[in-house]
Amino acid sequence: MQKVVKLYLSIAILLFISGCDIFQTREPEKPITGRSSYTFPATPELVVQNIANSLKEKNLQDYMSCFVDSAYSQKSYRFIATPGATARYSFFSKWTLKSEESYFNNVISKLSSTEIIDISITKVTAEAISADSVQYIWQYSLQIPRKNASAMKYDGQMRFTMIPDNRSAWVISTWDDIKADNGSGWSDLKGENY
Repeated sequence: MQKVVKLYLSIAILLFISGCDIFQTREPEKPITGRSSYTFPATPELVVQNIANSLKEKNLQDYMSCFVDSAYSQKSYRFIATPGATARYSFFSKWTLKSEESYFNNVISKLSSTEIIDISITKVTAEAISADSVQYIWQYSLQIPRKNASAMKYDGQMRFTMIPDNRSAWVISTWDDIKADNGSGWSDLKGENY
């Protein structure tokens, strides 16, 4: 009797296993990761390209990689807001990399997955400061989508002091914002979203 029960049990198990797909391989799921066009910043121009791409792609890690990191340099980051934004937002006197991270997260958290930041950056001038740093002035125009309203526009110039860190990556050590004559600048965007 036990042999018959074992035989029926074995047959039932074989039919069950062959009838379902638990041992079949399945199509792997695509990873849930943000898009990244990050390029190792071997030149100062690539830093600015990475900033633009990180905004378009809403990629915090790529954005933060554009700034000086104390793990790779003895320099520290400094943001100089426009005078108007400094008067409105007292926290600019103590702006840090954590502040950059917070503002960026707040901007992208307000956007849906299909909304895109429109950004245009063009070089105005470049001048050598010393053997190990360079200063560039870039013209920028940003449009940030808003739900049920027209996009917010930010225009001006940003003066970057960039240095190579000990990985030979160019990074921003100082960002001086200069807004256009009328309207809002990048400092206003940071202030509104901090």
